[in-house]
Amino acid sequence: MNQDKSQQHVESLANLIINLFYQETNLKPIDVKIEFINDLYQRRLELSNNQKEKNNLELGKEFIQGLNGTMVLPTDVNGTPHILISNSKIDDSGAFLGTIIHELTHIHDFHDFVKHVNYNSFFDAETHKDFPLIYQWSEYHARRTGYFFYRKAAYLIIDDISTEEQLEHIKGYECSFQLEILRNQLNKYENNATLFIYSIMQFLGRFSVWQDLFPNYINVNLFPRELLLTFGERITNLYEFLYNNKTFNDVKNKFSDLDILLKQFIK
Repeated sequence: MNQDKSQQHVESLANLIINLFYQETNLKPIDVKIEFINDLYQRRLELSNNQKEKNNLELGKEFIQGLNGTMVLPTDVNGTPHILISNSKIDDSGAFLGTIIHELTHIHDFHDFVKHVNYNSFFDAETHKDFPLIYQWSEYHARRTGYFFYRKAAYLIIDDISTEEQLEHIKGYECSFQLEILRNQLNKYENNATLFIYSIMQFLGRFSVWQDLFPNYINVNLFPRELLLTFGERITNLYEFLYNNKTFNDVKNKFSDLDILLKQFIK
């Protein structure tokens, strides 16, 4: 397949997963611009809206360069958001499709938040006292939603894998692999409360999809022992709150409850 056809194939898959997302969620579509790029950090910098944002991006350069993708909100709520996908992360696994939905979910969450607090600017909304909480909740929500649609797309293509095989793969490989990633992140971000909690939210979003799929085998009562030993009831209390507040409408009036739960992870 030549480069042009390969690009067309990737764009076609992106459109299919977005259409599937809107069909299943019944959300009002938001116009977004999707770009597949070689240098995520550089393009993110080019799209930044002010010097303060550029300075923050420079501080987080290493983190951004390791991402599969990211989204860029416009200054005004009526502007066009961007979803940036790293070309280096596009492969036959189709995981980039989950990344697209992950970033699209963030866009919807922040649109909902801005409307909820009655602001006209995304950047003004960042000064709201609840912004750090919507930021963290959205990491859970975006991981949950992106991973769900990635699995849905993957198993539409690979339809000969039994339910039992899926469960064994999760229990025997995927959960252990994701716990190892989480362990490394928690060690790396031990002194960075924002990214420490961000890492936990990402894992819990994925775990919630496993519970949806196999509730008799994966649930809060069968939580990974490693996390229970590390965090005790803090982690199960947080997970139960998140699992019971899956949408923005669920969580929008409960940010004070989420704040109490998250502060228990901050040293």
